Amino acid sequence: MELVYRHERSLYLTSMIVGGLIWLALVVATLGLALIYAVLGLLFYLVVHSGFIAHLRGNAVELSERQFPDLYRQYREACARLEVDDVPTAYLMMSEGMLNALAARFLRRDYVVLYSSVVEALRSRPAALAFYFGHELGHIRRGHLRLAWLRWPASVLPLLGAAYRRAQEYTCDQHGLAVSASREDALAALGVLASGGERLPHLNTMAFIEQQQQSAGFWMSYHELTNDYPWLCKRMAQIASASDATGAVPAAPPRHRLAWVLAVLTPRFGVGGGASILVTLALIGVLLAIAIPAYQDFSARSEVALALPLASQVQSVAGVYIEEHGEYPGTLQEIGVPESLDTGPVSSIRLLDDGIELTLRSHHAAVDAATMILSAYRTDSDGIAWDCTQGTLAGKYRPVNCRAP
Repeated sequence: MELVYRHERSLYLTSMIVGGLIWLALVVATLGLALIYAVLGLLFYLVVHSGFIAHLRGNAVELSERQFPDLYRQYREACARLEVDDVPTAYLMMSEGMLNALAARFLRRDYVVLYSSVVEALRSRPAALAFYFGHELGHIRRGHLRLAWLRWPASVLPLLGAAYRRAQEYTCDQHGLAVSASREDALAALGVLASGGERLPHLNTMAFIEQQQQSAGFWMSYHELTNDYPWLCKRMAQIASASDATGAVPAAPPRHRLAWVLAVLTPRFGVGGGASILVTLALIGVLLAIAIPAYQDFSARSEVALALPLASQVQSVAGVYIEEHGEYPGTLQEIGVPESLDTGPVSSIRLLDDGIELTLRSHHAAVDAATMILSAYRTDSDGIAWDCTQGTLAGKYRPVNCRAP
């Protein structure tokens, strides 16, 4: 059985050539500066990816003869069938309901990770797990994880980047089928991604495959052309047709022509395809809607904080006077406090019957001309303490000890 999807080799070669040419052009155009950024980007990637590998080693369960030997036996059989002699380390990882598996590479070492939710979902058909092992080994066997940095410039190009990723998935599905005990097991492994484990035994596989006939529409065509993954019904159709000598599985319809026009204008944004542009913009909008007011509030609180040292000085000298006389001073001059200031976070200080009022100066409209009133009171130990909860300044801009309960 052919293990490589018919377009993968040509797309791989094209991606390598285009990616290499773009890198060369960047290096020449920036007089080598692009190499510095590339190295910095690689270092950043290594640090981030090392965190995932460390998490894997520290929190996931490594499959072995002593640890889940049934899964380990399936995994080793899949390696043997695909002639993978250098067996990658395999892990079972908690996935909080996500049905998936993945292959990873770090510092020339390969890893295969099976999510625990897949194992649970395929409880009624445990032999189907071999498909996932084969699929992820396909990524490693075909070198999908190697030289990704060289292909990266081509990977973001419209059509090409997403097409190569979809070809990878088709190829790896073929590897999964090759290690599966039967076509039905392979179809069940993919089918559980659509139906979930509870409904899997009742999934009408052929009816689901026939849904690919709907993919000829404009929007389905466009979103597939800009997506990293083929539609699941198409992936199942490939598995069914690859193992069905009668050719009973109908072919997928051609994609809508206008979808190609729009797709060629859409850079690759990953799994979400063209929709991810809208999602990204929406997320940016949400983040800005949260971040901008939060930053403005933070900036305003920072300016209020600049007035606190002066407020503390006023409390200190006024507190000494109140301790000695049992009342507020008659004027601010008696305690050496000016009534107005030309610069700084406080514009004026005023003596009230029940305290000392500070008027703030700020670039923020919500803070500028707002007031804080410092009111002295006797403590249980007959000392002087200060309340700063009064005044027109909004509570969210005040220090925590000056906010009204």
